[in-house]
Amino acid sequence: MHFSEAILETLKEAVINKTIIKFYYEDSNGKFKDYRTVDPYLIGTLKVSNELTLKAWFVPSVKQKHAGHKEGWKLYSIHKIQSLEITKFQYKSTKIRYNPKDTEMSDIICSTAVVN
Repeated sequence: MHFSEAILETLKEAVINKTIIKFYYEDSNGKFKDYRTVDPYLIGTLKVSNELTLKAWFVPSVKQKHAGHKEGWKLYSIHKIQSLEITKFQYKSTKIRYNPKDTEMSDIICSTAVVN
């Protein structure tokens, strides 16, 4: 799987600084092709696929909510992230059930600090 080192470095910075990001992404079944706005929390290698993965809190747009998409934890294969945009906004506290030592990952590259 190939991905841009620039995208990885930008994602790392967003995770560390708790910066909200937006990117284009197509899910694995091809049914949800759209921009995603997320709070990025962790980058690591997912055990089940051995892929470099972003764990993030997805915040759907009004249109996405009407289409049935729900706010919550999502996993994004980094090689599929396109048109990455850094917003000027940050999230202040960490979401419920966030674990910086996520057991779904075989290796964690970076994670945001827990803040209540």
